[in-house]
Amino acid sequence: MFSPFIKFAHTRKKYFDYASQTPIDDKVLTVVDDVSRKLFYNPGSLYANGVLSAKMLQNARFKIADILGGQSKNSVHADEIIFTSGGTESNNIAIQGVILKWYEEHEFDYTNIPHVIISEIEHPSLNDIIENLKKQKKITYSKIKINLDGLIDLQRLKDELLKHKKTILVSVMLVNNEIGTIQPIRDIASLVRKAKGGNKYPLLHTDACQAVNYLDMSIDKMGVDLISYDASKFYGPKSVGILYVKRNTPINPIYFGGDQEHNMRPGTENVPVVLGMVKAFEIAYHEKTKEIERIYSIQQYIFKKVLKTKNITINGSVEREKRIVNNINICFPGKDSEFLLFKLDKLGYEVSTGTTCQNKKEDSKSISVEALGKDCGSSSLRISLGRYTTMGQAKGLVRALTKLIM
Repeated sequence: MFSPFIKFAHTRKKYFDYASQTPIDDKVLTVVDDVSRKLFYNPGSLYANGVLSAKMLQNARFKIADILGGQSKNSVHADEIIFTSGGTESNNIAIQGVILKWYEEHEFDYTNIPHVIISEIEHPSLNDIIENLKKQKKITYSKIKINLDGLIDLQRLKDELLKHKKTILVSVMLVNNEIGTIQPIRDIASLVRKAKGGNKYPLLHTDACQAVNYLDMSIDKMGVDLISYDASKFYGPKSVGILYVKRNTPINPIYFGGDQEHNMRPGTENVPVVLGMVKAFEIAYHEKTKEIERIYSIQQYIFKKVLKTKNITINGSVEREKRIVNNINICFPGKDSEFLLFKLDKLGYEVSTGTTCQNKKEDSKSISVEALGKDCGSSSLRISLGRYTTMGQAKGLVRALTKLIM
């Protein structure tokens, strides 16, 4: 039924949009297929195969917790791992759950509304949550500006925490999905801890969906309370993710109808895709060191070639410690980014203008690029590298870009 479409999709194009979606790893696909056939049972069932399914699910939590614990064994616990449908849902449960818990603890009063602090370059899945909560008059919020490297102003964050004594949550994306900036999450965590003192709030949440393949995910090195992950960004199945919730974090469920996922996400668990995600997480963890160096060499090759071209600039930092190794975001002044995208597509190269997790009818301007203060929001392309990107493909892309803009 779908074979004509699948055949069309598998034309020999070079994929440079790994920040949007990663192809599922063959080993992961094998796990999903195998479990779907042999362990399809409801983990809530009481007979032997149902119990086995539940045990496999719990074992998956232990594996994720072990990786997130890093060198500090047993520092992350299985009951801190919640399986979700992806990054967007993880963000929703984290943000809205914390707000709901605060209101459970406090009587509603328009003079006593909690405050939230975010960066000005958060993903739409988080921005939209915050905007909606503000419209409902449930929160006030402030945004922290970024510098030309895409890093948030830590002094401004400190000032905002001092100014807004009712701040209950700070949320800053670990790696920006458009310009690849790596935020100094430990420094941010330190400021949040100082503001918290001995109180419950503020909490710190980070969206780490773009970080798994290339950064150390050890929780103790980040110092956060809540973290969102998405399997489709690390070669896992689609529509499955993780929310890490540190023990004793004040949070309420936002959904109801079942006690699955520690009462935080009702509904029968999708064991095959969860186990597939765990396999993908393990592969990313074990291949990280080798893959980082390979991808970095390709990124630097493209940077070097691009910076030699007149009037073309790189959006964000080019320093290794400030930018994820698989991200390249280029400004082509005076050029329309969608025009360039379609031309490259015809030449066999698939790139992006930025965030794809929004309606295609919406403005395609890059929010993160515009926040840099450059007039490049509608004239920039995001090139993101991945496990199957080769240096030969990168050289071909550079030639195609040069041909288009000369």
